[in-house]
Formats: sequence, structure tokens, C-alpha cells
Amino acid sequence: MSKLTSKISELLLDQPNKKLIKDLTRNVWLTRFQVEQAVQQLLNFFHEKKLQPEDKILLSCSNSILYPLVVLAANQYGLVVHPAAPTLTITEFNDLLTDTDFKLVFPAEIQVPWLHKKQAWRKNELTLLDLDATVVFNKTSALAKSFNDSAAPTDNTPSILMYTSGTTGTPKKVILNHANLLAAAQYVIKGQSLTENDCTLIVLPLFHINALIIVMLSTILSGGKLIIPAKFSASHFWQQIKQEKVTWVSVSPSVISILLINQQAQKNFSPIRSLRFLRSASAPLSAKTQRRFEDRYQVPIIQGYGMTEAAGQICVNPLDHPKYGSVGKPVGTQVSVLFDGKLTLRPHVTGEVVLKGKNVISMYVGRNSAQDFIAGWLKTGDTGYFDEEGYLFLTGRTKDLINYGGHKISPIKVETVLLQADFVIEVAVVGIPDQIFGEKIVAAIVLKKGIVQQVAREKLTRIIRTNLAEFERPKQLIFIPKIPRNRIGKILRIQLQRELSS
Repeated sequence: MSKLTSKISELLLDQPNKKLIKDLTRNVWLTRFQVEQAVQQLLNFFHEKKLQPEDKILLSCSNSILYPLVVLAANQYGLVVHPAAPTLTITEFNDLLTDTDFKLVFPAEIQVPWLHKKQAWRKNELTLLDLDATVVFNKTSALAKSFNDSAAPTDNTPSILMYTSGTTGTPKKVILNHANLLAAAQYVIKGQSLTENDCTLIVLPLFHINALIIVMLSTILSGGKLIIPAKFSASHFWQQIKQEKVTWVSVSPSVISILLINQQAQKNFSPIRSLRFLRSASAPLSAKTQRRFEDRYQVPIIQGYGMTEAAGQICVNPLDHPKYGSVGKPVGTQVSVLFDGKLTLRPHVTGEVVLKGKNVISMYVGRNSAQDFIAGWLKTGDTGYFDEEGYLFLTGRTKDLINYGGHKISPIKVETVLLQADFVIEVAVVGIPDQIFGEKIVAAIVLKKGIVQQVAREKLTRIIRTNLAEFERPKQLIFIPKIPRNRIGKILRIQLQRELSS
């Protein structure tokens, strides 16, 4: 048994009547004992279907109480879980089934008829405890295998299969093992001072590393409680937190922005004693937006920094001394800056952020990883620097840097300046091919309703001239209705470049 599965088993057997997971939609709590019972039912189901250790299963259902149960059972059995978006198109879904030899699929409702049409898949209905029946499809060819139940998972057993977000290139395949997950969860518990008295509301999609490890697994290992709604609701957000006595929530900048503009959310808010902080990650959060939120709701936000390859968290701001604009300090993970081919921690030296640690992968799957590592350090593709106190500040992506006549411009720096205008909702800066300078700087801007574009252009031009050097200034300001983002809120810069170029 791996250290991860051992710790979880011990926790489930300790204080068996303590509440652990709540299905908010059905208003149903599961105790630790009931979670253990459900896990045993799933283990029996895996055994019945003759699954082998390290077989892969696809978990593409929506956020629900089923998610943690399947992940916990799969870890104990030694299976590899691939969490996927329930909003996949039929083409994306079929490509996924072709690319990976899954033995089981826990599908989203929309995906059930797609699997019905495939002869290789057989439908099952599995009832866990007194919950609603769960639809599961198993690959009929898997039944022909001889069953081997002697191999217990170890620390090196693969656990989670994921793809990187692919916002600046082709997504890369990542496999995280039991040791990676345990280390990552322990770093979150330490960085956020989580205890058994904490309770969190899951508002981010569980197919993303943030919700899956930083929220779900870390909370379980800390002995805290999980509240799982079907999806994020801005109008019910504050009521849910108050009713369930939630102590912290992991959100994305897009969730923060929605809560700032949603009238029902503002109307329903009243001070909440239980809530210690919100944690923001998955995409950069501007200092302007953070201050607006904290002033409006009187709830502190701590920014963090993570990636799939590190099983979630890399850095997080200390609860007692967060810094605006910084993603915080490393917790557990070793982090350095690669400048001119050498590693450095010198303050204000900007280079590529590199990292290593027990939570970090050592290679990508199906790819020559030599270009992705240097002397055992993973090259993140992010650029940044440390200040004198060891706080990390990210300045962009190496692939996002705009080469304007030899000057390397960080889009984030320009975006931060443009966001000073209170009539700007969001902005994305990209480089567009230019015959003379190589690339020119173009800003795509979303304005508040009712703002006249010409007036906005004149005011933004004054802000740009005051705050940016001439070579850093956008050559075009283009007003658009929406910034293209992926499912977790990251800007799709390549797509935006294509759209603006055309």
C-alpha cells in the first residue's frame, strides 16, 4: 500500500461518524464510515470487471459526490484516473477514447448515448449506498483478461492522467503518481494551515488539478469537510458559504470578476465569520481586481501558483503577509529562476521559472522531455523574478513574450497598466506579425456596458503614455465583446492572435 492510500484509509477509519463530504444538490452528508463503505463497493465493482492495476478509467462526469469516491477507490485499487471535462464535444470525446485504452468510463449525461452506439462498451448501473444510480460503461474486451489482485499500489504507482492546458501550444500528457499527490496535498495543507476544522466549497471543475488536488485531496487528508454543489452559482455563493460555515474557497480570477459584477451576489452578501480566505489561482489576478474584491466583500484573497506538472500548488502567499501582484513563496517545491543559462535566486532577476520536488513529474508521457528539463529542473515556460523577501512575481510566458524590434515585452505588464482604467472589464495583450519590427503589440479590450469606444480609446492612450515606455506601448487598441479563454479561465492567446491577425 502506498503512503497516500495508507493515510486515507487510516483517516476514514478514525472518527467514523464524522461528516466528510456533502452533496449540496441533494442535501446529503456522507460520514467517513459511509465514504469507506462506498469505496469498498467500488473496489468490488472493479474486481467484478476484472480490472488490472494501472488500468485507466475515464471520469468525465460533472462535479458531484461521485468524484471523490471514484478517485479514492481507484487509488486504493491502483488504477489510473483521467479526469475530463463533461462539456467535451462528441469529436473530442471520441478522440479521447481512441487515444487512450480506457477500461471504464464514468460519463456525463450527454455522453451516455454516444457510448451506447459503440459495440465495445457495455452499460452498467451502480448504486452506491443510498445515492442515485451511477451509469458506468465498461469495455467488454477487458473481461477476457485474467485477474491479478496481488499488486497493491506503491508510492510510484501512477494515479492521475492529465493533459496540460495547452494555451500556448499542443497539450502535453502528464501522469502523476501516488508520491506526487501526497507531497502536493501536504504542501497545500502546510501553506494554507488547513486542519480538521476547515470546510471548503468546491466551485471549480474537478477535472482540473486545482479542484482535484489543492481542494479535494488536501481537504480530505487534513481531515476537513468538502461541500460539493453541482456547479458554481454566483447568486447562491455567499448563502452557501454562510449556511455550511465554509472556512476557505479556491477560486479563479474569472469567478472573482463574476462575483464583483453579479448584482444578486452583491445583494446576498453579508459578513461571514467562518470564512478565513479565498485562494486565487489558475490564471493571473490583477492587483486592481484583488483590491476591488477585498474592499467590497472584506474577504482576504491569497494568490497562489501551480501547474499540472507539480500536482497543483507551487507557491502561495502567506496568510499573515500576502503581497499584491505576487503568487507568494514556494511551499515544499524547490523553485529557481533560469537566467542566461544559470540558476539564480537573486532579487529582481527575470528569467524562466524552473522547479523540482517530490510533487513534480520527472518526464512527460510520449514525448522527448530533454527540452523540458535542465539538470533535473522542470522548465515551466513561465517568466518571473523573486523580490528581496523571497516572493515570486510572474511576468508572463516565454512563448507569450512579444518581440518588438528586439525588445522582449511582457503582456502581463501591459495588461496591468490597461486595467487601471475603471471602465475596462478585462484585457489581453498579444503580438501580431509585423514586417518591420517582427511583432507589434495589440491589446484586445472588453469595456463595461455603456462606455463609448472613442472616449475609452482617448483615456487609455493617456494612461499608456504615462505608464509605459514607447517600445512597450500597444500599437492598436481593439475593443471586443469577450476574451477567448479555456475551460479553466486561461486566455487562449494563440486563438486571439489568429482572430486579431485576420
